[in-house]
Amino acid sequence: MARSIHTTRRTLADHEAADQADRAAHRAETARLRDELARKRLIKAQVAAARGPAVPAEAPLDPAAITIVVKDHGPYVHHAVTAADVRGVIARLPPGAADGLGAIVLGRTRDVDDDDDPERDGGDERDPYTGAPGLRVLPGVYAKRILGTYTPGRAEILLGAYAYDATTLAEARAKRLLLKLWALATLVHELGHHHDYVARVARGRWRADELAKVERYAEARTHADVTSAVLPYLAEAHAAEVEHLRGWLRTHGGLDAPLAALIDDPRTMLADGTRAFRWTISDALVALFEDVEAGRDPIATRVGFARELHYRGDYALPRAILADVLADHPDDVDALTMLADVEVHEGASAEAEARCRGVLARAPRHGEAWVVLTDALVDRQRWAEVVATTTAALAAATHAALDLAHIVRYRARANLELGAFAAVEHDLRGLALSRAGTRAIVTWLQALLLLRTDQLAAALDLAQHSRVVASMRIELDAVQLEAAMRLGQPAHAVPLSRRDVARLERHGHGAWLARLRAAYPDHVAAET
Repeated sequence: MARSIHTTRRTLADHEAADQADRAAHRAETARLRDELARKRLIKAQVAAARGPAVPAEAPLDPAAITIVVKDHGPYVHHAVTAADVRGVIARLPPGAADGLGAIVLGRTRDVDDDDDPERDGGDERDPYTGAPGLRVLPGVYAKRILGTYTPGRAEILLGAYAYDATTLAEARAKRLLLKLWALATLVHELGHHHDYVARVARGRWRADELAKVERYAEARTHADVTSAVLPYLAEAHAAEVEHLRGWLRTHGGLDAPLAALIDDPRTMLADGTRAFRWTISDALVALFEDVEAGRDPIATRVGFARELHYRGDYALPRAILADVLADHPDDVDALTMLADVEVHEGASAEAEARCRGVLARAPRHGEAWVVLTDALVDRQRWAEVVATTTAALAAATHAALDLAHIVRYRARANLELGAFAAVEHDLRGLALSRAGTRAIVTWLQALLLLRTDQLAAALDLAQHSRVVASMRIELDAVQLEAAMRLGQPAHAVPLSRRDVARLERHGHGAWLARLRAAYPDHVAAET
């Protein structure tokens, strides 16, 4: 297979000068050509570097010899790590991990982020202390979107600083250790890029423009090095701070867990070059700090922390917190409802249903219990009961925790499965008037309704041309597959991968999948 890129600057200039009727297509092709030219320049630079004389290291790098430059320190700009922290972690890494490294810069410069691009997500958010672009990572603490970078030409790592007011920062001792943990995790990630560049890319294992492979390698190194180097270093060099943070979490969050539990698995890059979206531990910690600093009720704070943790898809920690709360407060309806929510995610929907019905018997206005009960019934595909439950929830004078859009969505879905199409249309009109976030829900429910009512051309058109987030796309792909095949337009059919099949199964579409597989076996992946 040819891997050459034949695009030249003349190709790009001729294209830009051409008169094109389709402006959108012209812009897209211009962007593609520019990208190819950038990749071509990168590849040529790498080839030149690889052909240069190799300079073997005479001996493993002594961490004490690493050049560490501190920049941009100020009243509101703080570095989470010190030179001693950096050298202490590197000393615990495998031999060769930092060989050939030019310098490590502790700074807060434009290299970390593009300060002049307001179109990027968060580009208009600025920290209140320096006025620079920055995202809030903890209450009162801001940082750049990218916490670190590696520059191959200089073999230089830049670790970004944090912006906060040290004189007013609440819960400062706990926050500072978290920032140190996250900064050191960033350090070993960038060292992974460095090792990749000097020891693997330079030897032709892959090109550095193959970004997915490069990022996966760095993430794998981070996962190993945080466990073997960062956490042991903190336990030894900052033992008192580690114990303070753990004690703070036990007191306020009800969580008794090692420091390792406070950092996420960094391996998020998928084989296709996209990133798996994950709710992170930092999201949960932000919510916990906010509740503590706001003086929220301690039990409600712990339940809220468990709720935030369960979004990560790891249910051991929230279960432990809830068990501790319920040991002292067995009738706490919020904790019971949150535990039922965890049970739904774990597949224990029958237990969740019973728990929610018990809560609603004592607190019929508990909106979250209605939502979790609905989820438990949907999970078991008891559609008639879903209709009855959601209707009862909407009729009850429930408090603000009732997610109206969630309830109406699943009532519409249940009526769709029951063939009550007029009722589906009624609920879709209500959803269309709801918040903007329900538009994608309306789209895929409308596509399913068109398909079920044999309006195949309209269903195909909606499925093909609707722009929704990836998590909402799967039903539309299945609609497109069936509508296209039934219309005799197989070229427009979207095959369903094993991943797609698994997600459709989780969404309760098992019967539909069975029909699609029987009718179009070449377009639906086999079950895993």
